[in-house]
Amino acid sequence: MRITIIGSTGLTPQMFEHKALLESKGHRVQMPIFDSQAETELGLMGENKIRIQWADQVHLLWDGRSTGTILDIGMVFALAKPLKIIYLESKTIAGLVKQYAEIWNEKTY
Repeated sequence: MRITIIGSTGLTPQMFEHKALLESKGHRVQMPIFDSQAETELGLMGENKIRIQWADQVHLLWDGRSTGTILDIGMVFALAKPLKIIYLESKTIAGLVKQYAEIWNEKTY
């Protein structure tokens, strides 16, 4: 499976640990936040869109503070990609994200 991991830089160690676990199971993994070569925020968003389109599933580790992650989550919604929450700090938008992920979990598991 192709998996793109999105989330907060404050969770970098957890993101790399999750990536290693997925790769040990044979999955192909991208992490836009660390794989990007973009020089501008707009360029980064374009690259993130490509990586989210590429993915069969998107995994989220979010502390609720990264505004860029909000945009990535919007792309996940717009592209109708399955979302798996690995870590989510409880915030107002968290309920919406959980509901969205639960819909996909019901469809894919």
